[in-house]
Amino acid sequence: MPRRLDYGFLGPAPDSRWWDPYSEYTATERPCLLAISSNGRWRVLISGVPSTRTDSVGTLIFYTLVLEGSSPGPGGAAEAGQDRTAVLALASRWLDDIAGHPEGRGALSELLDGICSSTEVDRLLA
Repeated sequence: MPRRLDYGFLGPAPDSRWWDPYSEYTATERPCLLAISSNGRWRVLISGVPSTRTDSVGTLIFYTLVLEGSSPGPGGAAEAGQDRTAVLALASRWLDDIAGHPEGRGALSELLDGICSSTEVDRLLA
């Protein structure tokens, strides 16, 4: 597989790479939790989650989760609450993994590797 196909979004890409202005402070292959909120929208980036997979030249692949949402409007509190709970659970799990596993490999890595098998990832990125 060509190396450019080793990296990409699984599912639709965000409208913008809103995390790029923070690149001086972040690196997607290192543990990072970035959360910003403005104008009724929230954005969270969780990066540096190690996978068991490697790219086409043998480099370890790290997951980066890009999560986005908006503050609840009228009648949208239940859905927004579910989104908030899911994001907080992911962030909490990742922080626990970093604290409990020096290499960062823990429950979130295992969960993502279970969901994102090599065969399925290759199919989605092709």
